[in-house]
Amino acid sequence: MFDKLNIGIIGCGHVSEHNHIPVILGTDQINIKWIYDSNISQLNLISKIFKLQKTQEINSSGINSLLIAIPVMNRSECNNFLIENKIAALIEKPAFKDYEEFLKIKNKIKERKIITHYGYNRRFYSNINYLKKIINSKVFGEIKSIKISEGSMPSRLGRNENWYLQDASQSGGGILIETGSHNIDTLSYIFNPQKLKLIKYKENYTYNNIEVDIESEGLLIFENKTDLKFEIKLSYINNLENKIIIEFDDIKLVMENIFCGKIFLEKDNFKLQCFDIKYDQDVDLIFKKQLLYFKNLVLNNDFEKSYESLNTTGLTTSFIDQCYKNK
Repeated sequence: MFDKLNIGIIGCGHVSEHNHIPVILGTDQINIKWIYDSNISQLNLISKIFKLQKTQEINSSGINSLLIAIPVMNRSECNNFLIENKIAALIEKPAFKDYEEFLKIKNKIKERKIITHYGYNRRFYSNINYLKKIINSKVFGEIKSIKISEGSMPSRLGRNENWYLQDASQSGGGILIETGSHNIDTLSYIFNPQKLKLIKYKENYTYNNIEVDIESEGLLIFENKTDLKFEIKLSYINNLENKIIIEFDDIKLVMENIFCGKIFLEKDNFKLQCFDIKYDQDVDLIFKKQLLYFKNLVLNNDFEKSYESLNTTGLTTSFIDQCYKNK
C-alpha cells in the first residue's frame, strides 16, 4: 500500500505541457519523478520549463505509477514495461489500437493485478453525470433513440505536417478513434451495456488516408432489457450541431455535446434548461478529477474499480474495431 504516487510521465507533447504536468504539480500526494519523450529537444524544453528530472529511457527507478501520453500506435514498449514491472498507469485515450490488443493486455493486467485507468475524461464532466442520473431514474420512461453529433471546421487539420493526428501509423485512425472514442465511451459509461454491435459505418471524407467525416449506427446490447439503437455523426470539416439527443415517447433530453454543455428538456416548441447543474469551468479541473480518481485507485489498491474502467474501455475499442473492419 502506497501513501503517495511517484509518477513517471511518458510523453511531453502539447497536452502534457499545458494540462497534465501543471495539474500534477499542483496536486497533493503526487510527485513527478521523471519525464520522458523520444523527441530529445522537446524533452529538454519541458524539463527546463518545469525543472523536472528527465530520462532518456523508460525505467522503474523511484516510481510506482505512470502517465502514458504518447500516440496509441507507439505504446508497445510502454505496455510491456508496465506489465513486466507491475506499475499502475493512467493512459491517455484512445486506449488501444484494436480489440485484439485490448484482449491481450486485459488478460495480463488482471493476471498480474495492475491498476490502470484510461483517459476518457468526459465521464468526469458534471453534465454527463447529471445526464446519467436522469436516465437511470427512468423518470421519462423508455428510451426510443440516441443521436450524437460533434463537428467543427478544421481545427485538427493542417496544424503541422508532422503532427501525429495526421499520421494513421501513429494515431491509429482519424476522427472515429480520436473524437468518436469519447462519444462511444460516454454511451458505455451512461448506459452500461453488455456489448456494442455495429449496424453500419460510412466514411464520407478522408484526408491523408484518415477519416475526417463519418457516420455510424449501432446497438447497445443488454442482458435483461431491450437493445438501444444509437447514431453518431462526426466531422472535422463540417459544422455540425454538437448535441447528444435522448428521445423518449413524448419528450427529448438534449445536451450540448461540448465542454460545459447545458442540458435541456424539449417537447414540440417547448424548451426548458435543467438549471441545477454545476458546470465545469476548465479542462484542468476535469483532468484533476480524473487524476484524483486514479490516485485513489492506486492508494486504495482498488482493483475492482480499475477493472470496471478497463471493461468499458474494451467496449469502446470493440465498436471502433468493428467500424474500421467494415468500412
